[in-house]
Amino acid sequence: MAITSLGVAEEALSLAPAERADLAKLLAQSLERDSRTDEAIKADLTRRLEDLVSGKDSRLTLAEPAFRCQCMVRQALFLYHFALSIGGMGQAVAFA
Repeated sequence: MAITSLGVAEEALSLAPAERADLAKLLAQSLERDSRTDEAIKADLTRRLEDLVSGKDSRLTLAEPAFRCQCMVRQALFLYHFALSIGGMGQAVAFA
């Protein structure tokens, strides 16, 4: 069965308010473009992780990175299931 935007909207509207807010953030983030290279992103993530672990940046907590990871996993699962619903993983690569 193919997923339609109306079907997705109906499912999304049946979520609890907090889950809808998480989904809205996730969808908004998916529209943002990141012009950095993979190497620049890796370097930034490595530096931020080192700052987090060492306590160098006291503004960082594990809550924000954990939330972002959770959003990324949810987005990946949503895209995976969407790709499967439209004809399998052969077409999923086009969405990556």
